[in-house]
Amino acid sequence: MLTYKLKLKNISDVVFVSQKQQMYSYAFRKLYKNFEKVDDPEFKKWMQKEFELDSWDWSSLKEDVKLKVEMVKVWRAKILKKILGIEESLSELVGKKRIKRSERKFYQLTKKLNYFKKIVSKDVVFGGRGLLRKVSLMDENYLDLKKEYLDNRLLPICSVGEANQKGNRKVNFDFENLTLTYKPNKNNHVKLDIYPPSKKRLSHLLKVQELAGLKQIPVMIKLTKSYVYITFDECALNGYRLDKKLFVKNDKQINQKVYQDHRELLSKGKIGHRFCGVDLNPEYIGFSICDKLANGKIKQVHKECLILTNLNERLSLSSEDERQIYQNNKRKHEICESWKYIFEVCSHYKVANFVMEELNFKENSNLGKSANRKCKNL
Repeated sequence: MLTYKLKLKNISDVVFVSQKQQMYSYAFRKLYKNFEKVDDPEFKKWMQKEFELDSWDWSSLKEDVKLKVEMVKVWRAKILKKILGIEESLSELVGKKRIKRSERKFYQLTKKLNYFKKIVSKDVVFGGRGLLRKVSLMDENYLDLKKEYLDNRLLPICSVGEANQKGNRKVNFDFENLTLTYKPNKNNHVKLDIYPPSKKRLSHLLKVQELAGLKQIPVMIKLTKSYVYITFDECALNGYRLDKKLFVKNDKQINQKVYQDHRELLSKGKIGHRFCGVDLNPEYIGFSICDKLANGKIKQVHKECLILTNLNERLSLSSEDERQIYQNNKRKHEICESWKYIFEVCSHYKVANFVMEELNFKENSNLGKSANRKCKNL
C-alpha cells in the first residue's frame, strides 16, 4: 500500500470538518477502550447515536481501531520477547563470579528489564505520554502545552475505500482541477482544494482516479483540517494487483495456480534467472547482480559498493545540536537515495529476484563500543 499526504489549500466548510474530526476522535478512543464490545449491537447503536456516525462511518471506524489494536499487540509482543531475552541473560550472569565487569553488566540489564516491564504494562496515551507529563506539571507554559496536547489528540477522519463505489463512497476525486469533494451525508458536500503535488505524484493520482472511476481499486481517505491522506494499492497502477476474488476457499490447487499466475505476471519483462544480492554494513552497501545458469553456476553481471563512511563520523555533540541534527538527517537522506539507486540499477538489468540478509542481534550481544554504535544505533 502507498499513502500520499496532500496539503489542503482551502476547505469550503472548515467548522464542519473540525467538529467531525473531534467527534471521530472521541469515538475512536471510546471504541479502542471498549474494543471487546465491537460486535455488540446495543453498543454499536449507542456509539452511532452518541458520536453521529452513519453505517459507513462505523465500518471505517472499526477498521481504523482494529488496525491500532493489532499494532499495539505486535508492539507488546516485541517488548515481551525482549524481556525474556534479558531474563535469560541475567540468569546466565547469576552463576558467574562477581567480577566488576559482570556486575556492571548485571546492573545495566536489570535497569533495562525494569524499564521494559514498566512500559509494557501501560496503555496508549493519545496525545503523547511525554506531553501529558509536562501538562500535569502546571508550569508557566501550561496553556501552550495543553493546546498542543489537545491538538495531538485529534485524529484524522477515516473513510475506508470501496471499489464498487468508485474508490470511496464518501469522496469524489477531481485531480485534474486539484479538488476533492468530501460527502459525509446528502446534506453536506465539502469541497477540498489541494496544493499541486509533484508531477510524478499527480500522474499516479490521475491513474488512481481513472481506476477508481472504473470500479477497479479501493481508495482509503483520511482527512484533517490541514491535510488529506490518500491510500491505495500501488500494484494496481502497473497491473500487478493480486485479485483476491480468484481465490477459492479450501481449494489449495486453484489457490496455488492463482499465486503462480501472479508470480508470472510480476516476472513479465524481467529475466527470471537473474537476481540481486545485497550485503548490508553500517558504512557500506554492497550489491551484486548475477545470473544463475542452467548448470548451477553463477555468472556476475554487475557489482557495486556504496560508501557511507562519512555519515557515521562521531561528532561528540548533543543530540539537539544543529550540526548533529544535520548529520542525522543527511544520513537518512543518503541511505534513502542509495536504495532508490540500487533499485534503479535492478530495473535497468531487468532483475526478477531480490536477496538480502536478515540480521538478528541478541539483546545481550556486545560488539564493542564503536561497533555497537554503528550496528545498533545508526
